[in-house]
Amino acid sequence: MIKRLIRDEAGQDVIEWGMLAAFLSILMIAAVTTISPIILGWYTAVQTAIAP
Repeated sequence: MIKRLIRDEAGQDVIEWGMLAAFLSILMIAAVTTISPIILGWYTAVQTAIAP
């Protein structure tokens, strides 16, 4: 019984996909946090240039 449970890998794929999704989410949050001040600066520059 224990040998069968050790060899059973049915749930392993789901866990791996979950870990991958969590890792990508963390990367996306880090990227948005890093890039958002740059984009805000661009919008501010455009707004200043367009303002009368």
